Amino acid sequence: MQQQLIDQNIFLTKQIISLKKNTISDKKTTQAYIKKSGNNQEQPKNCVIIDRLDNGDFFISGNTYDVKEVIKNMGGKWTTSPSKGWVISNPIELEVIKTNLTDAGCKIIVHCVDRKK
Repeated sequence: MQQQLIDQNIFLTKQIISLKKNTISDKKTTQAYIKKSGNNQEQPKNCVIIDRLDNGDFFISGNTYDVKEVIKNMGGKWTTSPSKGWVISNPIELEVIKTNLTDAGCKIIVHCVDRKK
C-alpha cells in the first residue's frame, strides 16, 4: 500500500510538471490535452483554464468571452503575449477567482495551486 502511494505521488508530480511546461491557452492545444488525458468529452463552451505565471500572476484562458466583465472586475487585463488570455496581477486568492467564475456559470480547469502569502 505504501509503495502504491509513493508510485502514485511520483506519477502525479510528473503530470503537474508536464502541465506547467505546456500551458493550455488555445482551443487546439486544449483539445490535444483532452485527448492526451483520456477525457474524450469536448471542452465545454463555458470552460476556462486557470494557470499561474512564473511571476505569481494568474493567467486565465479558454472560453472567456461571456465572463470577461467578471474577470475585469477582479483586475484582469487582456494580453496576447505570449498567448491570448487574461492576466490578474493584483493580490487575489485562487479560491476567489474560482468562486467568481463558477458563480458566473463557468466550468474550470485549474493548472496551479494557490500559494498562501
